[in-house]
Amino acid sequence: MNPGFYRMSNEEYHSGPGLSKSQLHEILRSPAHMKAPKKETPALPFGSAFHTYTLEKDLFVDTYMIKPQGMSFATKDGKAWRAEAEESGKEILSWDDWQTIKGMAQAIWDNPIAAELLSDGEAEISGFWNDPIYPDILCKLRADWINKTTRTLVDLKSTVDAREHYFTGAAYKLGYHMQAGWYLYGATQITGIEHDDFRFIAVEKEPPYGVMVYRASQEMIQEGLIDCQKALEIYANCLKESRWPCYPEVERDLMLPGWVKRSKDMAIYEDANLRETTD
Repeated sequence: MNPGFYRMSNEEYHSGPGLSKSQLHEILRSPAHMKAPKKETPALPFGSAFHTYTLEKDLFVDTYMIKPQGMSFATKDGKAWRAEAEESGKEILSWDDWQTIKGMAQAIWDNPIAAELLSDGEAEISGFWNDPIYPDILCKLRADWINKTTRTLVDLKSTVDAREHYFTGAAYKLGYHMQAGWYLYGATQITGIEHDDFRFIAVEKEPPYGVMVYRASQEMIQEGLIDCQKALEIYANCLKESRWPCYPEVERDLMLPGWVKRSKDMAIYEDANLRETTD
């Protein structure tokens, strides 16, 4: 795969060569976890349908069939409908999921900041490059949206709570800082033009489908780049040694969680105050 941006399906991207942000995030847990076979969860097909409908409506029509409301596949009509859907090669989307996806997409397009970000650009672009430090390693990214005018990379995120105090913690836990750093770094390597603007459009999965737009801070991007570099070094060493180890083979003391010790310290302090008050 030569360095550059390509139009390809989601399946082609994920089944093809290249080291992705998801793999980098997993390898920080352990190389063995990165290598382990992955199971598809219900969230994955839903997420793909949501992205396609929001950003590529023409492709959505060619890819999905909506199961009619109240239809049962146990009935004659239901069996005939499912056979037709399977024959067409399209994916079946439930009526409830379809309603949710429509609501989420409409909320995004009704948000003026999100709509402006998505007003110009290309959706679902796959990029490939060879890392300058490890030139034998092919790296890749798949951007939900790249705004041509501002060179802004945009990623849609479905969430249970788009408020800042919740989304900040969830974003770090899920490695969104690594995504921002990796994607901006990759786009810069591919084009030779600096890309330094990454936005997250967070949309809730329940009515009223609240939307928040977040710009990745420089602190977040730098932390992501540090973690990506650490993961890339681990990956390169594993390739060199042909070993993909799991957790350290050592015995360690199992300690109490910090919050337990803090709560006990506070309880002792409160008991002491109570005794002073009652004496």
